[in-house]
Amino acid sequence: VTPLPTGEVLYHLGMINDAQRFAFEAMEAIPNFRKSGRCLKRLVETNLINGQYEVAAKYLRILSKTLFYKSWAENTMTYLYNEEKIEAHPEWGRLRQMRYTENFLSGSHETDILLARLYEQNRQNRTAFEYLLAYTLQKRDLKGFMNHYPSDANIGHEPIPRSYQEALVYIWGQTHKDFRDIPWKLSPQVIQDCKEFMRIYTSQPNGRQMLQARYTGTFWHYLLFPKKDKE
Repeated sequence: VTPLPTGEVLYHLGMINDAQRFAFEAMEAIPNFRKSGRCLKRLVETNLINGQYEVAAKYLRILSKTLFYKSWAENTMTYLYNEEKIEAHPEWGRLRQMRYTENFLSGSHETDILLARLYEQNRQNRTAFEYLLAYTLQKRDLKGFMNHYPSDANIGHEPIPRSYQEALVYIWGQTHKDFRDIPWKLSPQVIQDCKEFMRIYTSQPNGRQMLQARYTGTFWHYLLFPKKDKE
């Protein structure tokens, strides 16, 4: 099963409630009921972004009595109940715009759905879009990748990342005889490498060993030769 991104990544993606849950669970897992200044700081941030000021204030009072987080806590207290100041904050204001606008239940198997919702809600959330495309490739979900990949643009990349190019040229090759009309700006080298990969894969009796030596780092090798899950 492909796991959810880490709590830090979830936070910067705009998945504020998930990041808050990760931080709380991480702190609760600390032996002897000790508290983590880093986790408390993240709980302050997520609650500020969500407008839960009383909860944020509770954590800030704790941090204000610490050695390393005291000054940060005292400064952050000035944001409590101050909507305009939070909206103007370069990070918290941006994440308020990116976060989910409705609550729903989700699981680790729905990561692509969550990322798609984030991007559909805010087209400026490029991080969510990048993770969405990478996640579909990690799952070897070519249909999902093409459902989300725009057909009329290079998604703001020049050039398109190599892993995306490898996926695109492979998908195109499954339904077309040649690559003359391929709509994306792909590297001629990537196209040639894909042709050679498929030639070896379909015609050489010891093809797997040859491909292992020459194409281990490509998406094609990852797609066609998945490693067995460890028991």
